[in-house]
Amino acid sequence: MVQLAGFELSLLNVHETLSLGDVLVTWSGEFLSTEAWITRVAARIQGDVTTLQQVINFEGTGDLVRAVHEADEARDEAFVDFRLAVEHAQRRRRNPAVQQAGDELMRLIRRHDYSLHHAGLGEQTALTEALLVALAEPDAAAHVATIGLEADVQAVQQTHDAYQAAQAARQQQAQTGLQLPTRREATGKLKSHAYLLQLSLELLIEEDAAALEPAILALNQRIEPITTPAKARRTRRENDPTDDPSPDPAAVPA
Repeated sequence: MVQLAGFELSLLNVHETLSLGDVLVTWSGEFLSTEAWITRVAARIQGDVTTLQQVINFEGTGDLVRAVHEADEARDEAFVDFRLAVEHAQRRRRNPAVQQAGDELMRLIRRHDYSLHHAGLGEQTALTEALLVALAEPDAAAHVATIGLEADVQAVQQTHDAYQAAQAARQQQAQTGLQLPTRREATGKLKSHAYLLQLSLELLIEEDAAALEPAILALNQRIEPITTPAKARRTRRENDPTDDPSPDPAAVPA
């Protein structure tokens, strides 16, 4: 009689648990979509997988904070480069048209804050947006073209857009995090539903093992790459107690 391989839930780390959840959902849809109870449990597992992935993503908000910081630095650099180029144009005494265009653009910059890159992030965003709107006006655009600073203005626009995108991603992630469980809770819930599915499958096998043999063999084959590393860690730990791979905290029976 075909036997269902153990899910080894107590040994799986969080990423292996996610992989197992994905396998169980996909497999049940392929082989047991007509089994109402299995479908219901698989739907719970799918929800658990989604939640746990969100938890992991939220724990990576430090990366998003760094992305905001780096985007802000790039925006600062683009503005300062543009301002320096305008100041250089003001010194072009042998080219009165360029010098005049530089003077006009510098007046515009000063009107929107000569040192806007030192303002608070929110204020800097508002000042930069206002400056970019002003630079798009026909007269200002003509001065930019006279000096040849189109690429500099585009750099200010692009880095400003990149900063806003990074800030929006960080804020969205923070808002999502307010509604999420802990990693332990999310992992434990997924493992509990996976264990429920394992018990349900064992009952179905008892009722009609022959009919389920192809499906169970396929499942065993798919979970083997997930459970094998987990069992190997257990063996290493038994042979060497100092080898502690920090097993997943949300353990349920395997």
